[in-house]
Amino acid sequence: MSFDLNNSTSYFNKKFVPFKDASISIASSAVLYGLGVYTVNCLFVNQKTSKKYLFRLSDHYKILL
Repeated sequence: MSFDLNNSTSYFNKKFVPFKDASISIASSAVLYGLGVYTVNCLFVNQKTSKKYLFRLSDHYKILL
């Protein structure tokens, strides 16, 4: 499995941006003090309808809170 960063999207500063444009300063508190949170969601796409489903999204975010 490969991950193409050139064609990826990130959620950054309350909006979706190209991955290459999502950057923070090395002097930010998240970098200096390890305050970042890493999370992954599972997205399923129905091939017939193209409808997208996020697996147990509300349960996932309750854990983060």
